[in-house]
Amino acid sequence: MARGGMHDHVGGGYHRYSVDERWFVPHFEKMLYDQAQIALNALEARQATGDERYAWMARDVFEYVLRDLAHPAGGFYSAEDADSLPPEAAGSGKDEVTSNKKADAHAVEGAFYVWTHAEIAEVLGADAGLFAAHFGVAEHGNVPAELDPQGELKGKNVLMQRQSIVQTAKAQGLDVVEANDRVLAALEKLRARRKERPRPSRDDKIITAWNGLMISALARGAMVLREAPEEKENEKEERERLLSAAGKTAEFLERELYEAERGVLYRNWRDGRGKAEGFAEDYAFLVQGLLDLYEAGFEERWLAWALRLQRTMDEKFWDEANGGYFNSQAGDAAIVLRLKEDYDGAEPAASSVAAMNLLRFATMLGESGAAYRERAVRCVLAFRAQWEKASQALPQMLCALELALDAPRHVVIAGDPRSAEFRALAAVAHERLGPRRVVMAATTETIAKEAAWVAAMKPVDGRATAYVCEDYACQAPVTSVEELRRILWG
Repeated sequence: MARGGMHDHVGGGYHRYSVDERWFVPHFEKMLYDQAQIALNALEARQATGDERYAWMARDVFEYVLRDLAHPAGGFYSAEDADSLPPEAAGSGKDEVTSNKKADAHAVEGAFYVWTHAEIAEVLGADAGLFAAHFGVAEHGNVPAELDPQGELKGKNVLMQRQSIVQTAKAQGLDVVEANDRVLAALEKLRARRKERPRPSRDDKIITAWNGLMISALARGAMVLREAPEEKENEKEERERLLSAAGKTAEFLERELYEAERGVLYRNWRDGRGKAEGFAEDYAFLVQGLLDLYEAGFEERWLAWALRLQRTMDEKFWDEANGGYFNSQAGDAAIVLRLKEDYDGAEPAASSVAAMNLLRFATMLGESGAAYRERAVRCVLAFRAQWEKASQALPQMLCALELALDAPRHVVIAGDPRSAEFRALAAVAHERLGPRRVVMAATTETIAKEAAWVAAMKPVDGRATAYVCEDYACQAPVTSVEELRRILWG
């Protein structure tokens, strides 16, 4: 996907889907929920493999979303359209020719994203050949007719990485670093040229559920993305930028889409809050985002709000008779039959995400979290017929099932969450993808009130201290990154 035409190589982010098996020609719409989930997948791939290409994938998504989908006050817009006016329709409109072109123009699929060979040559000059070889640019266009039934891409090129940068460098007789730098410079030039084109329309609704997914992605990005050792200041800047964006979004949702007196969420916002109250997915996705935001920055307010939202979700959507969560709340006069989503499709089902959230609460709260665990297990078992028959239809639910079968695991850190020592220990817990662990601060009052075993965890000799526990049995506390890394990763 990252090499293919589904990826916007010039501006970052990913289009909605591909129309062919090679991930080459996309439907050019861009959706917020896709960006969030692709970033999450890339981050976990980085943890699992150590391959920095996946970190680059996540950064590419974040750069696009923060630049093109962010509302100034917080929150993210929903999507960008596939269609736009062709480049020739751009201009000041002062001369008669340009004005006539604009009047006669109509929106075309992919017009903002595709390129003619002549445009590439004009913008890139001497580097056009290098770029064309790397991205498969052809003189008469590279989209076969069978993938362009409307003829909208005739003579145009969809950028797709056709070979590795090593192969491109070798073919051009260049050093790999030089070839890579020239390709990056070419993309920057094309990005500048593309700014002159008419942009696709933007769906500027802010949807609670999709913003919850984006909060998760940004928060986990702040946990996972690490620069090279010599770039510690850059690392701090990146972490703070992502964490700040996630927090700003959560604040926007709390301010604009949450009615604190009743404890309810609303579905969307566009120059003001919409009338529709939230669905089950709005609660589930936002609770997940808040839990991730807590683990990224250890601000107690996000954990406390997540617990309040979970209580509302349980009251309004839980099926007491059969388990699982209905999509809509009881008493909605517009709903004839309340349904439950039993498919983790383009977005995971609300019950799948909620089951994982409940298990995370249960792990944090220990014995007092038993009710959360019981509800999570009932939620998973409510869909047993589906995941036993077609397990590929509910991958997120299977993640919850796996967590339910595992012993609870924790990394509890005592000390000041704002200190460099504390954050260094927390970072170790996210270096790799291993058994699922809850990472939490011993100073979190919301947890300490419910989990007495955490209250006994104190800093050793005034230093930030990590306690690694499994099934509530903890190893000796450690204060150094090296010791914690040895315990967690061997």
